[in-house]
Amino acid sequence: MNGQFIHSSHPGRPKGLLRTNPIEADAIVADIQHRFEVSPDVSPSIGVVTFNVQQRDLIETKLRDLDNPRITASVDALDGLFIKNLENVQGDERDSILFSVAFSPDEDGNVPLNFGPLNRPGGERRLNVAITRARRQVVMFCSFEPSQLHTDRSRSTGLRHLKEYLELAMNGTGSAELARPMRSTDRHTADIAEALRAAGVCVQTDVGMSDFKIDLALSRADDPDVPLVAVLLDGPSWNGRKTVYDRDLLPTTVLAKMMGWPDVQRVWMPEWLHDRQNVIERLVSAVRSAEPASAESAIADAPASEPAAPATPVGPTVEPEQAAGGATAPASSPDLPGTATRTRPDESDSVEEAGARPEEEHLPAMARIAASSSSDVDHRPATGDRLTEVAEYQPWTEHQFGEREVLEAAAVDPEARDLVHRAVQEICAAEFPIRQGRLRSLVGKAFGFHRVQRSRIDQIDGLLRSSSCDFDDDGFVWAHGTGPQTMTGYRLNSLAKDGIGIEDLPPVEVANLVRAVRNRSDPSTTREDLVRAALTELGGRRLTQLIRNVIEQAIDSSGIVD
Repeated sequence: MNGQFIHSSHPGRPKGLLRTNPIEADAIVADIQHRFEVSPDVSPSIGVVTFNVQQRDLIETKLRDLDNPRITASVDALDGLFIKNLENVQGDERDSILFSVAFSPDEDGNVPLNFGPLNRPGGERRLNVAITRARRQVVMFCSFEPSQLHTDRSRSTGLRHLKEYLELAMNGTGSAELARPMRSTDRHTADIAEALRAAGVCVQTDVGMSDFKIDLALSRADDPDVPLVAVLLDGPSWNGRKTVYDRDLLPTTVLAKMMGWPDVQRVWMPEWLHDRQNVIERLVSAVRSAEPASAESAIADAPASEPAAPATPVGPTVEPEQAAGGATAPASSPDLPGTATRTRPDESDSVEEAGARPEEEHLPAMARIAASSSSDVDHRPATGDRLTEVAEYQPWTEHQFGEREVLEAAAVDPEARDLVHRAVQEICAAEFPIRQGRLRSLVGKAFGFHRVQRSRIDQIDGLLRSSSCDFDDDGFVWAHGTGPQTMTGYRLNSLAKDGIGIEDLPPVEVANLVRAVRNRSDPSTTREDLVRAALTELGGRRLTQLIRNVIEQAIDSSGIVD
């Protein structure tokens, strides 16, 4: 579409339109209106995602200005129509996600390369999270051709993934499939597949569009379109992976934890040659006992329940099952069968809250964008700004980096240790300054330990100390090169976040907060007023004795007198 991103103010132009694309906003509003009109009995399941807060606010304002009671009620409902910017679209899922890119080419036809949170480290994970909020379809509203986004001029992984996804939306999955290498017929695979078919199991071979293949996908004869068991063999593709981790741990983690397969089985060549009947019985039993996804947790590669939108941002809109030749992109993984139902992993193991996991970096870029299920310039400052300004407290969104075996092997396995260090660095980058005990706990959760036992504390602490983070004398961990002496700002609403207590804030941060509150207070403000004002800034609901003690200690250490 011919939308125009307004990046500067001009006389006569409403200030509220700055940093927005009104044409894209109007197209999304028209799309939503259409979906409500054709679904008079049940409100359609819709989410809207934008790259910045201004575009989000403009779309919500336009929706409310429609004065449509059904739409307004859906916007206000907890599980209704949501409009969120990239930083905040976590956890919620809807059948259809409408994505407003907003940015547009300049006078020379070049698209600016600053996409806010997408450009920052980990921005590709946020894009992943946004796209995979869709159960059925993603509709991309974009005011430029993918070819106009010159990602070769930027080091941003997020920008590159965005371009690839836009190309997928415009050209369809066929373009991605053309690029994958042909695999020679594996007689071992064919032999097992034939034996399983003879036993009454439906079998698909070489499932997936990326280099990461599922050798056999098994389903029941009475429901062949619902794959239940992924079977991995020790064939050429297994042998071609460079490390033990890539060969034996990563594939099962990706399939079971990220793609949500009910069961993952392995078959080794020696086992097949010596006792093929036992292998067949084991796999048939696995198919019989596997539980398919419930309707609530499944993601079907099927047409959306609502008709396609009238707007066509990037070429002609097609049905989702055609893999989005235009504006509509597939919501599910290209590494699953085209007619299959994909399940999400349990919430505690999913990337839903944080986006793509580090394991996904082993997959091709397009698979990473669409296969899994981790800010905006106005809400999450860059590393330096976070220390010197007032910013919203942003906890690290929990997601699993690997299995427990990875953490257990980190003391002796360099690859496992490197993965743990990457987890430490990601958590530290998201939350620093972070209390060492909390960091230790989050690292444990990142590898499947919901509680860190005393016997494991020393092991994790050793891994923390060998990472690139810095530690202060008060037991807090900082990004490398920073420390208490560099922090002059503070974070808002920390106590309103789940799992965050006053003990999770370093003394220098609380001191900065009380100084700021005192500086803008009336001269007659009492010590008690100051304590309660600080509590409000922290987002606390109840003034416990511990919180009072910490705030009053900060008041005393800051030299504030009554």
